[in-house]
Amino acid sequence: MSEGLEAPLRQLARGMLLPSTVETYRRIEGVEARQRAAVAIHEYEHAYMVLRGEVTRRLVDDHGYSLTEVAKTMRISRQMVARLRDAGRSRTFGTV
Repeated sequence: MSEGLEAPLRQLARGMLLPSTVETYRRIEGVEARQRAAVAIHEYEHAYMVLRGEVTRRLVDDHGYSLTEVAKTMRISRQMVARLRDAGRSRTFGTV
């Protein structure tokens, strides 16, 4: 069971009203849980962007695919392929 749910469940077991329990959870545990989730989502999106940039760069630079071929395969615009390729070349993906 999640650490964040233990306190609200204890409160319910002691007979505390549900709205009070929910408000306590929202104020204390909810903020931390949402912040952890937001960081995890950001890290995932960054890793996926880095992967797309590197794959695009390799297809174009190392394997001779055209930007149009990569765009059709990835089902994205040719302009996005160019941006991904350029970011893959320069490694300008920012930091997490």
